[in-house]
Amino acid sequence: FKARLFTDEDIWYLNPWPTHDLDGDGYVDNIVDDTTPTVARFGQAVTNWAASQSTDGPLYVYLIDHGGIDNFMIFPNEIVTADQLKQYLDAFQTATGRKVVVVIEACKSGSFTDNLITQGQDRIIVTSADNQDSYIQLAGRISFSQFFADRLLTGDSVYQAYLKAKNQLANMGIPYSSMKPQLAEGVSLSSTKTMIGGDFAIASLFPEITETSPNRSIQANTTQNFYAKLSSMEGIESVWAVVTPPDYVAPSTSSDLTAPQVSLPTITFSDLGKDRTYDGIYNDFTKNGEYRITFYARNANGNVTVSPATIVTVSGGQSICFNNQDCSTGSYCAKPTGICGGTGICTVIMNVCTTVYDPVCGCNGKTYGNACEAQASGESISYE
Repeated sequence: FKARLFTDEDIWYLNPWPTHDLDGDGYVDNIVDDTTPTVARFGQAVTNWAASQSTDGPLYVYLIDHGGIDNFMIFPNEIVTADQLKQYLDAFQTATGRKVVVVIEACKSGSFTDNLITQGQDRIIVTSADNQDSYIQLAGRISFSQFFADRLLTGDSVYQAYLKAKNQLANMGIPYSSMKPQLAEGVSLSSTKTMIGGDFAIASLFPEITETSPNRSIQANTTQNFYAKLSSMEGIESVWAVVTPPDYVAPSTSSDLTAPQVSLPTITFSDLGKDRTYDGIYNDFTKNGEYRITFYARNANGNVTVSPATIVTVSGGQSICFNNQDCSTGSYCAKPTGICGGTGICTVIMNVCTTVYDPVCGCNGKTYGNACEAQASGESISYE
């Protein structure tokens, strides 16, 4: 927003962490306006502070934290509901007549859209998900907000930025491809005409990945070299890749206001030859199937570019399974203790066990004398 000609006086920033070095010069920038965010203070920021500003431009409300159905956590134990947010926005627009744009980066954030939008209202709602989970990795460097804000910065309209961020997530594989960002507007096509700070473009902001390692087929447990070529090395902060193994299952939440944690292996790249070719290695190819290697580059401005995935097909390793029927005779689908669903590894059944009594509960609900006896029966362990 500051790069799009907003000043500190145009922004009311609620954040419990007061020290931010926004421009990376080593000095703390005094940008936080409220370090004790509550629902009441947030409401006042919308209905009082924002409403009193001397401008006829849109009000932008950007919320990032945990979410649930029609709930957003401003701070622990400070939950603003969709109905409360609607009341704040209604009061603001009644007092000012100004457009409102709301962006929510949170799980189940799409549940807000039907509460906040009425036909004819000059209001735009953009969310990182529908009624399901939203995913963030690497401190937000991989997220809907990263890609959406990057595009807003260049001068794209809210609609263009939303569409490009949505498509970028869809092309990244799980769990990001399962996200369903939403856009709702009360006035048709208003999102296509809304640009942050005005209708002007900022060119050459993104690093360009021109080439990456090709697809390949390999044997398990071998070390592989990967590379990514960039069109320019000027201002490149980091280049990395994220590895999605063939047995990866997206995390999910069991309750509202908790966020699923994405934890996938990463490869760090370096340009030792100073020729704009960044190299890295990875050696944890242990399971049979397809590994997706997705390359990322980030410049000093914080803008991130994503490449199409390189597919590495592995054979000669561990066989992935969902149940015992996926494994050959004499083997069973072994899963980590406490995990009865999802994927496992085909493992040879041990037919000789000790008589030590150390009971476990199998995933079939039966009690066994010890873990070996459960495995001898082809059962993974639910709990000790």
